[in-house]
Amino acid sequence: MRIIDIRKKLPRKGEWQKKWAKSSLLVLHHDAVFRPNRYDSLKRYISQANYHISKGWPGLAYTYRIDNVGDIFYCNDEDTILWHSGTAKGNNNGIAICLDGNFEKQNPTEKQLKALDWLLRELMNRYNLTRNDVLGHRELKPTACPGKNLYQWLNDWRKKQEPQGAEKIYTEEQMTEMRHQRDRNWNLYLEEKAKREGLEKQVEDYKHSIEEIAKQLQCSVDVAEIRGKIEELLAIEDRALRAEGKVAELQKLVDKLNVDLDACEEAKTKALEQYRDTASALKEAQRAVKRVTELEKEVKRLEKRKTLDRFKTSELLPAVLRELWRRIFKK
Repeated sequence: MRIIDIRKKLPRKGEWQKKWAKSSLLVLHHDAVFRPNRYDSLKRYISQANYHISKGWPGLAYTYRIDNVGDIFYCNDEDTILWHSGTAKGNNNGIAICLDGNFEKQNPTEKQLKALDWLLRELMNRYNLTRNDVLGHRELKPTACPGKNLYQWLNDWRKKQEPQGAEKIYTEEQMTEMRHQRDRNWNLYLEEKAKREGLEKQVEDYKHSIEEIAKQLQCSVDVAEIRGKIEELLAIEDRALRAEGKVAELQKLVDKLNVDLDACEEAKTKALEQYRDTASALKEAQRAVKRVTELEKEVKRLEKRKTLDRFKTSELLPAVLRELWRRIFKK
């Protein structure tokens, strides 16, 4: 018979707890999912493992799986407490064997039943169990599992005579260990029950406190509305931060413009000083030009007068000489 170890291939989220003693039950299940003629067994188990994880479990809650062709898949260690039965007895003491298919509507295949019979005999021999230690899930709690067709096969199988030498005989030491295990399981159950009741009481106290606070405040808390207001405030804050960044950038630009403006004012002052100096020099030059013009006019006037005087002198001199000549010789 082929056993395929897929313990490292299945998804997990956490670890299963170890058992305190050897297993004393074999519990049969069906996965209650329609089984086609052909399918990928590993993908089926990975999908169901993810489903169990979504329920808050550490992983797939079965020790062995048997597919439609009779292959046995080893999914979890035999000494782990798996949450497969919904009871402390089944979880703490049982090894969970699950067959693929919905056996309320389908029948197990011959290869599945052959593999199941071999695996049950192997585990019974390993843990010193009898056929009466093999239970259907429905014998631990009200459920249809492992389906009416597989459960009918289990009842017929348990009625078969045990092979000679397979009768289970307990030693005094084993009986003492079983009683201790029973006591430990019962104490564990009581502890879990007390924890659950304590948590339930805390939840009720919290509910009562919330109701009292709501009455004192005289208001009803609308979580969606508050969340919307918070998102709106966050959006406003984001816009404010962006605006603050823009203001900082504009402030930098203003500072730069102020520096440039100061430089322009300084250049303007220097230009005005240069303009005043140039205007003063221009006025001085204009006055000098005017003075030169006046001097030129004066020079021309003087030259003109000198020429006239020369002309008059040149005309009068002969006349004077003639008059003198005449006067002299006339006497």
